[in-house]
Amino acid sequence: MLKFIRITSRHEVDYSLLKDEIPEIKERVYKVEQLYTLFKEDRAYSKKKKHDVQRKIVLYKQMVTILNLSFIILKRLYHYKNDIVHLPKEIQEMIQEQIEFLVNEHEKLLLMFLGKVKGNAENQKIGDQQRNELMDLFHQKLKDETFRADLQSYHIMNLLALLVDYQEELEHLEKLIDVFQTYHKHNNQNDITLAELDEQ
Repeated sequence: MLKFIRITSRHEVDYSLLKDEIPEIKERVYKVEQLYTLFKEDRAYSKKKKHDVQRKIVLYKQMVTILNLSFIILKRLYHYKNDIVHLPKEIQEMIQEQIEFLVNEHEKLLLMFLGKVKGNAENQKIGDQQRNELMDLFHQKLKDETFRADLQSYHIMNLLALLVDYQEELEHLEKLIDVFQTYHKHNNQNDITLAELDEQ
């Protein structure tokens, strides 16, 4: 899904292929939600390691929230493709840059969760700067009556709002992962392993 978001933002995707893929991706997202629900319900009956289980549930819930949000962004990129290509080139490039950054952050957090990479506080500053520049430019364009009167502006506002949500949810996930891994450094019994994830 993240690959599709990336190439769709660059207008390099085969839209007929993406149209066929979207229902399949939706089905996979639904299966992940079901797995999370089963995990949460199964652990609710276990008193053992209650705090550890609650941390996992909160972490997984945030991952599922972000998964759903990224799927919505992919659908919006597909549905608003014609609106996006008619935007001024500068805004198109900034949207693409912001999406590229957020998708990279999403991938980094998944690797961070698996213990493959470390967090980087500087990345948040970069993301904030890109977002602010994009929003400033978009607000400037809204002063243009022709741009404002065009219905595409409402679609773009919706997309930009989703990107802001995506960034905030990713930042929240990074904090949760950081807290989880800091706690688990002192308690190796409770580390999440790939084998455990596969069992779920």
